[in-house]
Amino acid sequence: MADQKAIARALRENASKPFVDRITNPQNYEVINNPDGSVSTHKMAAEIDENGQAWAFPTIVQTPEGLNQFDNTWEAMKYNIENENAIRFNSIDEALDFSINYKNSEFKNYYKNKR
Repeated sequence: MADQKAIARALRENASKPFVDRITNPQNYEVINNPDGSVSTHKMAAEIDENGQAWAFPTIVQTPEGLNQFDNTWEAMKYNIENENAIRFNSIDEALDFSINYKNSEFKNYYKNKR
C-alpha cells in the first residue's frame, strides 16, 4: 500500500528536480501523445545502481531537443542521476512505491480533464 505522506514529502523535498516540477506544474509542460489517446509525461521507473543505491526517475525527460523517451531504464537512470533529476531512496521498495504512486490528486485531475 502506498505511503502517501512519504510520497508527498519526497515531492516537497525534491521540488527543484525537473521531473518533480513537471508533476507539480503539469500545465507548463508538453506531453507525449500515445496511440491509445492517453498522454505520457514521465513513465517513472525504479532501479538499483551499481553501488546498491535505490533510485526513482523518469524515463521521459525534457531535453533541449524536446521530450526524449528512454527505452533502456539503465540509460535513463544514469542520465537522470547525472542531471540531478532522480530521487534516491533507502530501499528499492520505497523507490518502486514512489514510481508507481507519485501522481497526486491535482496531477490526476489535470490530465483527466485533458482527455
